Amino acid sequence: MKKSSQYSLELNFRVNRIFSRKKENPQADTCAFEKKINQMVYELYGLSGVEITYGD
Repeated sequence: MKKSSQYSLELNFRVNRIFSRKKENPQADTCAFEKKINQMVYELYGLSGVEITYGD
């Protein structure tokens, strides 16, 4: 449960950063935040490299 709370807080932080940057500048580059969010979700669900490649 602790890990899931930590993930939730970090995901929330990153999503809010994306929203803030896009609100200021719709063309803002948020790829780094999006990539980290994707990695966190893959890890959370225990997806393998093959599953990640297929999903993307």
